[in-house]
Amino acid sequence: MNYKVYVDPKKIGKNHFSALQNAFPHFEFIADKEDSYQADIIIDYPAIATKKQLEQYPNLKWIQFLTAGYNNVDLDYLRERNILVSNAKGVYSITIAEDVITKILVLNRLVSKYVMNMKQQVWQSEQKEEEIYQSTVGILGAGSIATEIAKRIRPFEVSVLGYRKNEIHAEFFDQIYVGRTGLEQLLKQSDIVIVALPLNEETKLLFGTKEFSLMKTNALFINIGRGEIVNQEALIQALQTKQIRGAALDVTSPEPLPVNSPLWTMEQVFITPHNAAYSTKMLSRLAAFLKLNLALFDQHKKIQNKI
Repeated sequence: MNYKVYVDPKKIGKNHFSALQNAFPHFEFIADKEDSYQADIIIDYPAIATKKQLEQYPNLKWIQFLTAGYNNVDLDYLRERNILVSNAKGVYSITIAEDVITKILVLNRLVSKYVMNMKQQVWQSEQKEEEIYQSTVGILGAGSIATEIAKRIRPFEVSVLGYRKNEIHAEFFDQIYVGRTGLEQLLKQSDIVIVALPLNEETKLLFGTKEFSLMKTNALFINIGRGEIVNQEALIQALQTKQIRGAALDVTSPEPLPVNSPLWTMEQVFITPHNAAYSTKMLSRLAAFLKLNLALFDQHKKIQNKI
C-alpha cells in the first residue's frame, strides 16, 4: 500500500531519511510538516501528539515516537481515533547504560576534582576514591534500560536489586522488589541507587525527603529517568546535609536547570544536559528500528513497542 509517511530528515539524519525512501519506494515520504497533513504515518517526538495538532491529520493510522518516553501524550484521544502508537524503547538502552557506568565512575574516582586540578596544574592525590566492587546496586525500573545497566554493572561483582510494578524474574538481577515496602528495602540496602523509571502518575515525585533519609549516607543517587520523579529541593537538602554522598543527574526539573540552582556548584554532583541517550551510533540504531517497524506495518504484522 502507498502509505504517506511524515518524518523530518533533521530528526533522523538526511542519510537515514534517504535510506528509508530507498527501502520503501512504494511509500511517499514527506519531509515538510506543512505538506504532511494527509499522512497515514507520523514518525516524530511525542510533542506532536496533541489533540490540536492531530486533528489536522484525518487519515492518521500510526504514530511512531522517536523516544522511549511519552509522558504528557493524550493516549485516550489516540484510542478514540483508533490510532496505533509505538515508542522507541530499547533503541537508547545501551547508550544510557554506558552513561550510567560513566556517572558512577566520575563520582567514585573524583574525576571532576582531578579535572579541576589538571587545569590548575596541581599534582595532588585526594585518596578518597571509592570502588564499585562488591557494592549493592539498586535500579528503579526493570525495563530495557535497567536490564542493560544491570548487565554492564554485574562484572564489577556487585549485587543488583530491581524495583518494578510486578514481581517477576529478571535476568541480571539478584532480586526484584515491588510495592512501597519493597522500595524502602531497596533504598536501605543499596550503595548506588539508579532511577530508570518512566514519568507517570505513580512515579511523579516518588523520591522525596523520606526516600533520601532511607538511603545510606555513603550512597550515590543517579537519575537518568525524568527530573519530575524527584523532589529536587529534597535532593538538594540531602546533599547539603550529607544524607547521601553524591548525585549524578542527566535530568532535572525544570530543564534546563536554572543557573541559580545550588546543584551547579556542589562538588559531589555531576550534571549532564539530558543527553545520556546520545552517541554517534544512536541515529543508525534508531534508523534500523524504524526500518524494521515500517516493514512490519507494511506487511500487516504486529509492530514492535506498541503502547
